[in-house]
Amino acid sequence: MTTLPKVVKLPIPAVILGDLSDTLTYSRKPQFGDLKAIDGAGDIEKVIILTARLAGIPQSDVEKFDVENLEVCSQVIGDFFPASRPRKTGVK
Repeated sequence: MTTLPKVVKLPIPAVILGDLSDTLTYSRKPQFGDLKAIDGAGDIEKVIILTARLAGIPQSDVEKFDVENLEVCSQVIGDFFPASRPRKTGVK
């Protein structure tokens, strides 16, 4: 389970709210409206939309992130939805 606020280190500093930053803070968990906002979006779009909403930053800032930063964001988003990840059974 993800505890909040969740501060993540960005591999490549990015401009967030007009300032160059190497961290991003997720301040809340997804809610129904967030899930509704990503309905029909592609995988990358979902990460961008959810990152912007959960971190409280403009979507246009997230759209300018490097791929490495989006990979980190995708991992954080995935941590909010543990039931959607495959369960580890110990069987190989």
